Amino acid sequence: MNKEKAIKEVYKQKEEQAEEMFQQEVEGLVCAIEETSNHLRGLKARLTKLEYEKPEILGNISTPKAEALDKKNE
Repeated sequence: MNKEKAIKEVYKQKEEQAEEMFQQEVEGLVCAIEETSNHLRGLKARLTKLEYEKPEILGNISTPKAEALDKKNE
């Protein structure tokens, strides 16, 4: 019986280790997603600023300011 208990204990420890590693991996992915999300928000803010301040540098990208300028120039 001691051998069986020892084997079960080893399996239990391995399972707990795997669970902890999985949890750490999930936490790492969540952090990476948050960082990416923050970076995308920053890029969106920069693009929005460019749309309204310098629409001419965006080329053929349609923006509210660019559309207003097009209508004004017609």
